Amino acid sequence: MLIRSRITRLSLAAGIAIILYGSVGVLSSRAGSPSIVRVAELSLRQAATKVVMPEFPEEAVKRNISGVAVIQIVFDESGEVVRAEILEAPDTVTGNAVVLAVKQWRFQPQKVNGDPVLIQGKLTFYFVIDRPGVGRVANPKQVSVTYESR
Repeated sequence: MLIRSRITRLSLAAGIAIILYGSVGVLSSRAGSPSIVRVAELSLRQAATKVVMPEFPEEAVKRNISGVAVIQIVFDESGEVVRAEILEAPDTVTGNAVVLAVKQWRFQPQKVNGDPVLIQGKLTFYFVIDRPGVGRVANPKQVSVTYESR
């Protein structure tokens, strides 16, 4: 079942309200299995209880590789990441760094109408080279971590 509306508000656990503009996907699943709710990046970041930023691989800094990495994740009823798929990355090494970091994230478990749900969303990270040998990883919330190659 796909539910569509212009403005949708899903009230999830811990008082987190997800407001999405445009289409909202609630995918039904087999009987007894939780549904998957697609959410916007900001909502996903707000539900995070543990965040681990990706490291900028030294190899990528030395090779002056920069760009955007986008990962799609699903977290389960316990708040653990159960799926992580790179949709875009500057190269394989930076993509792997994002997967390793995001698999350590934890989220506030969510329910819709009292039923546990799986949450799906995308996260974006920016791999930026500030000067030769110095790179940083940033996200849309402007949190960044600087790495220097040796």
